[in-house]
Amino acid sequence: MAGACLTRAALVLCACAAFACDRPAGEDHAEVVVPSARAQAPTRIATRDLPADARRVVAIGDVHGDLAAGLTALRTAGLIDGQQRWSGGDTVMIQVGDLLDRGDGEAELMDLFERLRDEAPFAGGEVHLLLGNHELMNAAGDLRYVTRGGFEQFARTPPHPTHEADVRRAPQLAHGRLRAFLPGGPYALRLATYGLTYRSGDAVFVHGGVLPEHWSELAGMEREAQAWLRDEGRVPSGVALHPDSPLWTRRYSVRPDARVCAEVGRSLDGAGLRRMIVAHTVQDDGITAYCGGRVIAIDCGMSSHYGGPVEVIELRAGRARVLSARGAPRALPEVVAD
Repeated sequence: MAGACLTRAALVLCACAAFACDRPAGEDHAEVVVPSARAQAPTRIATRDLPADARRVVAIGDVHGDLAAGLTALRTAGLIDGQQRWSGGDTVMIQVGDLLDRGDGEAELMDLFERLRDEAPFAGGEVHLLLGNHELMNAAGDLRYVTRGGFEQFARTPPHPTHEADVRRAPQLAHGRLRAFLPGGPYALRLATYGLTYRSGDAVFVHGGVLPEHWSELAGMEREAQAWLRDEGRVPSGVALHPDSPLWTRRYSVRPDARVCAEVGRSLDGAGLRRMIVAHTVQDDGITAYCGGRVIAIDCGMSSHYGGPVEVIELRAGRARVLSARGAPRALPEVVAD
């Protein structure tokens, strides 16, 4: 439930709930090696200024702690080389949230995607990382979807600068994780650099969805969420608590009917856009287009927790296609004009 653990008392209860059942540890991916995020940056080269609709744009959905799936997605999109360095040239890549929970590779995934964010500009590319509901859940102390390995990986996190008393009221195994992700913690500060939405050309990218009433509030929602993650503000209730917030809504990703598709049209037309790329809800048949191609739902359940295909979406010159690790690319419907 959205915002279930956003009070200090509930934080401890949610940390305890994480241990209520015997969850198996996430998959081990011992053969996967992520180069250090502190590696020396490449030499900057000349870059091109391209119109937004001429750039190749790739979006990656929920990865949920599965480093192997994340690497496969990046390779499928042609964005990394054999050393896991950026090889995407001037591609714009957006990861639409939910790197966290359900798997053991969360820290490595954050290191990887943030390093690519640093590397891409030297080749003329861009990487934009967005918040998902699971990022805010961890910052709120909601640890119900953390694997045992996900707790153990953060066990050595130093005491929290402001919330250590709250940390110590939780079960011992949760202490390091809470120290890392509660607002002001080292990983929360990293998440504070992630955005809420991203616009490129005629498309908007968001974890859950942008409803018509959200547009006038998006910038403020993002500022509030980032300030909270830095421990500089209150819980951003419009983002973290409301079930139809941009991070939580499933309105556009669960087989939307004609009425919902009409709402999608109002939302996009009002912003001068043609497409909305969303995640958050696992699609039964991989990446799926709805509403005459105006919504593309890209949570394909790629993590080992779900066992879905590894797929990414590519947008170029107004056309969309799915790139799959399992087979040939497939085109998605072009946007139907009104």
